[in-house]
Amino acid sequence: MYRYILERCKQASARRPGRPSWKDSEGLTLQILDAATKLFAAHGYAATSMEKIATAC
Repeated sequence: MYRYILERCKQASARRPGRPSWKDSEGLTLQILDAATKLFAAHGYAATSMEKIATAC
């Protein structure tokens, strides 16, 4: 039983790496803001969705 649980935990951790580190998250935030700014400038605030921003990143 223990081996089964251990294997399931290893599989779950391989699929989900978790939150990015603080340094990585700062870079990701800047990337998202850059994409959002470009989309807002090109299409306007009302025509820009979160989905479009995510796709642009």
